[in-house]
Amino acid sequence: MKPPDAAAEAVVWVWVMPTAGVPDPPPGLSTLLEPAERARADAFHFRADGHAYRCAHLLRRLALTHRVPEVAPGAWRFVADARGRPALAGDGPGGGVDVNLTHTRGLVAVTVAEGVVAGVDAEALDRRGLEPALADRVCTPEEGARLAARAGDGTVWRRTFVRFWVRKEAVAKAAGLGLAADPATIHVAGRPRPAFTAGAGAWSRAGPWALWDLPPEAGHALALAARPWPARARVVYRRVDGPALARLATRPVR
Repeated sequence: MKPPDAAAEAVVWVWVMPTAGVPDPPPGLSTLLEPAERARADAFHFRADGHAYRCAHLLRRLALTHRVPEVAPGAWRFVADARGRPALAGDGPGGGVDVNLTHTRGLVAVTVAEGVVAGVDAEALDRRGLEPALADRVCTPEEGARLAARAGDGTVWRRTFVRFWVRKEAVAKAAGLGLAADPATIHVAGRPRPAFTAGAGAWSRAGPWALWDLPPEAGHALALAARPWPARARVVYRRVDGPALARLATRPVR
């Protein structure tokens, strides 16, 4: 991504799509994906996971073309760094754009950002298999205390933990670290900005940071993080469904 222009307004477009109403595969749209993307979607053990992957990668292409209409959705090419963070390949149209995505069963989201680096994450609020032992490993002491205060209600405890988790993941994605980040060094119980412990590393100082809880969708928690967050900046939230996805695909390319 090119260095942001300090005089320009930073913008993050957030595209969110529940997948329940999207055919699997979406008619006529899977051909927009590269062979490697189609193969990856087909390789998931559970079809629902492959469907979410396919939807997220289609939405990423269509969201980019919505922003840079001279590039056809199928023409976008992507690279990944050593930690797997995606980026646009080459220095052509869209060279100043940062892109990120998340996919889980039932919901996908994509960010297209200019002037900042963004990370987005989503997770089902009622996800099973979350245990206090996991929370002890990934939460800061203050986050752990907040969870302990909710231990009497399993549903409230689980949903609070999921909200903490997606915030941490969004920050890690914006940092370009992904799973390499230690979630226990990222404190997200107090918004609108994350805080970091002494062990977080130099990346945590690449701010100022911003952090949001996005509107819950289809029973999922969503979080968005961005850095460096300037004085002139905005977030544009767009929700799409299956028919809207198809309409985006039929928009003429300039």
